[in-house]
Amino acid sequence: DISGKEIDGAKLQVLDADGNLIEEWISGKEPHKVTGLEENKTYRLHEELAVGNYVKASDIEFKVTTDKDTQKIVMIDKLVEITKTDLTNGNELEGAELEVIDKDGNTIDKWISNKEPHPVKGLEEGKSYILRETTAPYGYEITEEIEFIVTEDKETQKIEMKDMPILKNIKIVKIDSETKETIKDKFIFAIYEDPECTMLIKEVKSNKEDGTALFEELRYGTYYIKEIK
Repeated sequence: DISGKEIDGAKLQVLDADGNLIEEWISGKEPHKVTGLEENKTYRLHEELAVGNYVKASDIEFKVTTDKDTQKIVMIDKLVEITKTDLTNGNELEGAELEVIDKDGNTIDKWISNKEPHPVKGLEEGKSYILRETTAPYGYEITEEIEFIVTEDKETQKIEMKDMPILKNIKIVKIDSETKETIKDKFIFAIYEDPECTMLIKEVKSNKEDGTALFEELRYGTYYIKEIK
């Protein structure tokens, strides 16, 4: 992996210049000694199957040198991590149903977002994919698809998809309890997070022309409104 740790379980192959299979093996904790090679010939190291959430690495072409030192070829597998965040504050969102599809529309991976980045499985370096949100978390709008290419650099690739919260306005109308007529005067209402009305969000003065108080751009949820003057 990118930290230099050996990865168990990847299926690897060495092919000659004509594409003939020279050797095939499953990676382990120790370097693998390849048999059947000849000096001064060119070969290709190919990852047939990556393991876990690792990205399948691009092929490595190498030439067997004629010096008499042990020749070492290193193939590095990276990760692609996807986060789902709130557009307004950057907090990670739980509950979004996401999927990554290839250019042919095949589903590569699907999951439900949580508070941790999701490492996508089944990707290959150099290929294009589409990140799609099929269901947004409660109180959020579904965002547009993101098309991305898995880069060949050996760093964890991070992709962030942002959701816009659905915002609503609440208008308070003050009326006379007996006549039911609107009271057009000065008054102040406050909105709170808790039923005890100790966690103030904001205060709003009345529009004395029509007897209303307007609370704008509220997220979905439960609020508590109290007249304070």
